[in-house]
Amino acid sequence: MVSLWSRWSATFVALLSLICWCGSGRCPNRNSIKPCTCSVDPEAAAHVVNVTCLHARTWYHVREVLRLFRGEHRFIQLLHIENVQDVHSDTLMRGIFRHLHIEQLMIKNCLMDRWRKDVFVNTTVYSLSIVSSHLKRIPTRPLTNVRTIQEASFVNNQLSSLGHRSLTFGVDELALLDFKHNMLESVPRRALQMVPKLEILVLSHNLIRSVSREDFCKLTNLVALELSHNPLVHIAADAFVPLMLLKHIGLAGILSQDLPAALQRILRRLISLDVSNASVHISTLIERQGTSTLESLVAQVKTDLSVIDLVNLTSLVDLDIRGSRQGQRRLSETMRGGAFGSVERLDISETEIALSSLSVFPNVRVVFMNHNPTVYLDNKLIRPISRISVLHMEHCEIRQISAYALWPLRLTLRELNLSYNKLRHLNWRSLFPLATLKSLDLSYNEFRDRWGATRRRNRTRHSRRARGFASFPLNRRLLPPSIEVLSLAGNGLQRIPERLTSGLLQLKHLNLAGNELRSVQLELRVNRKLAELNLNNNRISYVHPTAFEQLRRLRHLNLGWNPIGDIGAVRFPPRLEYLGLTRCLLKIVDSRSLASLANLYHLDLSYNGLRTINVNATSGLPSSLVYLDLEGNPLDCSCQLMPFIDWLSDHVVTLSTFGTICYTPASLRYLHPVRDMCWSTCQPSTTGRQWDSSLFCKPIVTG
Repeated sequence: MVSLWSRWSATFVALLSLICWCGSGRCPNRNSIKPCTCSVDPEAAAHVVNVTCLHARTWYHVREVLRLFRGEHRFIQLLHIENVQDVHSDTLMRGIFRHLHIEQLMIKNCLMDRWRKDVFVNTTVYSLSIVSSHLKRIPTRPLTNVRTIQEASFVNNQLSSLGHRSLTFGVDELALLDFKHNMLESVPRRALQMVPKLEILVLSHNLIRSVSREDFCKLTNLVALELSHNPLVHIAADAFVPLMLLKHIGLAGILSQDLPAALQRILRRLISLDVSNASVHISTLIERQGTSTLESLVAQVKTDLSVIDLVNLTSLVDLDIRGSRQGQRRLSETMRGGAFGSVERLDISETEIALSSLSVFPNVRVVFMNHNPTVYLDNKLIRPISRISVLHMEHCEIRQISAYALWPLRLTLRELNLSYNKLRHLNWRSLFPLATLKSLDLSYNEFRDRWGATRRRNRTRHSRRARGFASFPLNRRLLPPSIEVLSLAGNGLQRIPERLTSGLLQLKHLNLAGNELRSVQLELRVNRKLAELNLNNNRISYVHPTAFEQLRRLRHLNLGWNPIGDIGAVRFPPRLEYLGLTRCLLKIVDSRSLASLANLYHLDLSYNGLRTINVNATSGLPSSLVYLDLEGNPLDCSCQLMPFIDWLSDHVVTLSTFGTICYTPASLRYLHPVRDMCWSTCQPSTTGRQWDSSLFCKPIVTG
């Protein structure tokens, strides 16, 4: 339970920040809105902000933060609240969203059983999402005060039925309802009668067994309906006939024998259809040319469906036939010209369609060819005039890319994914000509550093290298300088390919996880636009003190799963927001290198050898810290830890919950140091606080 002193302290900080903010409409000081964070979209108006509360312990902390954003001249574009499990929410929720103007409110994994009616008072919310919060019924009472809701999502909850007044919020403005991943046993017919203007209804992944005409007769404005992955047995032939404005229907995974008859009666009015793994064959529904106006088709049927069967669909823009067993003949040999000239997005993953067959899709821009048996990419596979901007070929058998193989895409390709292949070397003419390439993924190939024996003649001429030679296949200028996102994870690299990365001056995201890097020197000093760097799961035992000093824009750094041992001498960039040091063999928290990180809000120290956090260490931690992860550390929860508990409260820092337990003394083993402890049994701290758990209180016995 939060003490009275702590509440008055938080209120004082909120009032002080209101004075300092002066109504500018931008984000207030970071320390004044802890445990939440605020960000600003540079392209949005000056009074528009985004607020995120991922680690707030109680609704009280959230309410005190939201006080700063009340008023007519402030607008929250996205308010994201997650992991608030407060058992006393009935008293702490009063007026929490009072006088707020929110475009999208997202609440995830929060306890909401005791929400009051006065939660929303003079509140504007256009989009509401309550996700993974174990809802068994919709909180209708508080939502009735919100008259502007246009979109409502209740994904991944435990809703089994809806009362006839469950959807009375929104005052006829509700246009979208999403009940995906719930336990609904039937279409909530009576509740849906209260939303006559509904346009989009998502009921996929429920337990619905039958649908009839009466279920949808009142939804005359419905444009899109999703019923995928329900155990539907009976579908009335005229079930969808009342939906005169219907343009999209999702029936993936429906095995009912009634499906073809029901679908045949509405096919002419559809422009989008999803029948993946359903008991229907598209070729039997489409008999004559021009009989369908489909623009989007998802038919991952894993049968003998062929692209040739869809030739009558002359308006297709989006085609997904992932997993269909294409015939042995090539499409280019069977179909002449650009038969699918309108297709712009194509997914032919898990098929045997060759890359050369894309000639029948002359205007395609996005292509997914994952799990394709392509072995060799040469300059004959891609037609001379191509508009492909996104190409994914993951989990293929590609062993080599010839020079100029992707030359036709040099002015259009923006994203290329070749991960999980068998590439060992790259010809510099393969990817370097791609002048517009922004994102490249070469993860989990075979670009590993190799060592081999030197020939006898070389041993006599170069005695210093008599033991062997090293081959670094990626340590060359191989990539175009336009790349901003690069992933080389899982390639067995023993050092950072400096010559490769030094030419990428626009690089913002670099992933080198899962390699065999031994140290981090000054290889990345020229990549000054880096915002995210992942060095997780390597063998790094040494980090140069100034390895990251020049990376002034770096915000996310992951050094986890490396035997670093000590980070005291490392100078981290000042804009760092996340620092991952899990499983780094740290025995103490050396805050010398962390004190200057004024923007750090998430510090991960999980699974190290930390037994206690002394006062000197906590005093050096940045005041901007919001979340501290100490999971898996052998914490000593004797009274010596009490100054650390006081520090957590003074700086409004959330301590990780799952896996953060005491190891000593034996009487406190497996208890959480904040949630389960009675610190009042220790000597009073310097602040005079009495720390008692609100759930379970275990006295601390010293000695």
